Amino acid sequence: HAEKNNFLVCGTTNRAEFQQGYFVKYGDGGVDIEPLTNLYKTQIYQLGKHLDIPNEIIERKASPDTWSFDVSDEEFFYSLPYEIVDLMLFAKEKSVSLNDICSTLDLKEEKVKRMLNSLERKWQASKTSRVFPPSWDNKDIL
Repeated sequence: HAEKNNFLVCGTTNRAEFQQGYFVKYGDGGVDIEPLTNLYKTQIYQLGKHLDIPNEIIERKASPDTWSFDVSDEEFFYSLPYEIVDLMLFAKEKSVSLNDICSTLDLKEEKVKRMLNSLERKWQASKTSRVFPPSWDNKDIL
């Protein structure tokens, strides 16, 4: 439809999903623009409320399935609420100390370490998903 009508395909990948490689490179990642990859999910919810997006849309559980598979992204991929994932990724990006993360989230050090390790493993495992294939036209990559 987009190609036939000369439209852009707009992606919906948020910052956490992009950083963690939670997209299919040539599936839901096969888009023309990704306007949300610099926004955490919690920021997108805030933006939706600011734009008066109906609550039934904002509160709908995100699902990894294209159809109506009854599992949320939190259950399937993160095993953590989005609010915690966003805060953990932000803290990692800003080099927030382990102590500060523990006190802010009111969690024990061991649990925070496990969560950070899980996010780091996903980051490392998904590196190739965040990189375009080399091109003969781009001498900087080759």
